[in-house]
Amino acid sequence: MKIFQKALAALAVAAIMFTGVSCNSNSTTSQDYIPVVTNPNMGSDRHETKLSEPVSIGDTVFTVNAAVDINHTNDLGKFIYVNYTVKNKSKKPINIVNIDSFYISYNGETKLSHVTTTQFALNNIEGYKASFSVEPSVEYTGYIGFLIPEDVKGFSFGYYVGDKTSVILCDINETDYTAPPEGMFK
Repeated sequence: MKIFQKALAALAVAAIMFTGVSCNSNSTTSQDYIPVVTNPNMGSDRHETKLSEPVSIGDTVFTVNAAVDINHTNDLGKFIYVNYTVKNKSKKPINIVNIDSFYISYNGETKLSHVTTTQFALNNIEGYKASFSVEPSVEYTGYIGFLIPEDVKGFSFGYYVGDKTSVILCDINETDYTAPPEGMFK
């Protein structure tokens, strides 16, 4: 069953990649990202936090626990995984899809999670999920990966809450990066 789940996740990632390349006639490199817009007021209610400081918005409590440098790079940059916790205090599930729930900003650019960091995580990070629900009264801790150019020394990490009007922002500097914790990898 686990192999089937991995294969299904890999197909979903491939479908997202194919859609992004085929629908964007201006796309010429693997550096392009797929923008996802679902709310015209997206991110208008900003909540800033620091590493390890929980932020409550409605029935959601969100904490940015760490930024993990896994010491892996490709031609687009280094793989950084943000470890986070979502606590659901509501009576309804919170649906999280990595490709449009999280983003980073650096040097005036906003980037979504890159498909290569998702594929790497599905194959190598214990318990990684690309989309899931946090059930009522449950706390979930996971990772989301990003490609960071080698010359970028920090970034702002964002998590959209609920209808995405609210966003939680955390500035992360290169000096905040940690080594992978024991048990992170399969």
